[in-house]
Amino acid sequence: MVKIFAYVFLSLSLFIFVFFLGSYFWVKDEIYRKKTINPPVSLEIKRGTSLKEISKLLKEKGIIDNSFVFYIYARYK
Repeated sequence: MVKIFAYVFLSLSLFIFVFFLGSYFWVKDEIYRKKTINPPVSLEIKRGTSLKEISKLLKEKGIIDNSFVFYIYARYK
C-alpha cells in the first residue's frame, strides 16, 4: 500500500513539475518573442479603456499573439 501511494505521489509530483515548467517556458516565449509588424500599425487607446479591452484590440490589430498572456503580464507586472 505504501509503495502504491509513493508511486502515485511521485508520478503526480513529476507531472505537476513538468506541467509548470512547460507553462513557464511557453509564457516566457510569448512575452519575449521578437515580432515585426509590417506595415506599421496605428493604434489609438482612449482614456478609460480597460486592460482587457486593450489586450483584445492589440490582438485584433496583430500586434500581440495572445491577449490572455498580455493581460496577465500587464496586470501583475
